Amino acid sequence: MAKMCNNATMGLLKQRIRTEGIGCRELSERTGISLTSLYRKLRGESLFNMEEAGRLCRALRIPPEEILVYFAAPRACGWR
Repeated sequence: MAKMCNNATMGLLKQRIRTEGIGCRELSERTGISLTSLYRKLRGESLFNMEEAGRLCRALRIPPEEILVYFAAPRACGWR
C-alpha cells in the first residue's frame, strides 16, 4: 500500500507518543480512534481527519502553538 503521509511527520507524532509515555492501546482509548485505524494512520496508510487530529493533540498534550509542527502539511498528509 502506498504511503499517504510523509514519514517525517509521522515520525514526529510517534516521538511525541513515546515522550508522553503512552502506548497505542491507551492512545486509542483516549482518542476514540480504533486501534487498527490508529496503527494504519501512524504508518501513513490511512488519513487523520481534523477531528481525529484534534483528539490526538488533546491526548498528547500538544499545545495549539505546536499543532503545525505535527500537522504542518495538510495537503501532503491528506487531511480531509
